[in-house]
Amino acid sequence: METDLERMYRAGKDYIPAAAERLRRTSARFHDLLATFDEQAALSGDPSVLRNMLLVGGDTYDVLRGGVTNLYHCAEAVVSTADDFRETDARARDDYAHMDRRVRDLPTPTDKPAPPSLGNPEDPGAAATPSTPDPQDPAEEREDRDHKDDDPTAYWGA
Repeated sequence: METDLERMYRAGKDYIPAAAERLRRTSARFHDLLATFDEQAALSGDPSVLRNMLLVGGDTYDVLRGGVTNLYHCAEAVVSTADDFRETDARARDDYAHMDRRVRDLPTPTDKPAPPSLGNPEDPGAAATPSTPDPQDPAEEREDRDHKDDDPTAYWGA
């Protein structure tokens, strides 16, 4: 039967870091997807609906990214607390001595870097791809086309 101390070490060295790693992988994938989406938004002229979707995506990414750091800090805090109990309490020392070696020998979690900052993906031009210019007004385009019809060299050159 697990003691409270063993549950603390298992949580701090195994369960919480595993959750942080899953969240870090998800965040990294989401970062890549948002970068691709940002590029596609720029290619389509940065319409406001896509910019708004990027705003929501950027906010969601920031929460995921912060969650990675918070989970690693939580794991470190749980292990540090368990270590403190072991050092200051005779019963905790006895529990530690009889603890399953697989739990006791797990490495202490280290703070892994969170995925990179995304910046403000909702800002036009946030991607490396320049925004596609707005289309020409149909009336102006018609006028340009009509003038080309009057000048045969406009299509074939002089």
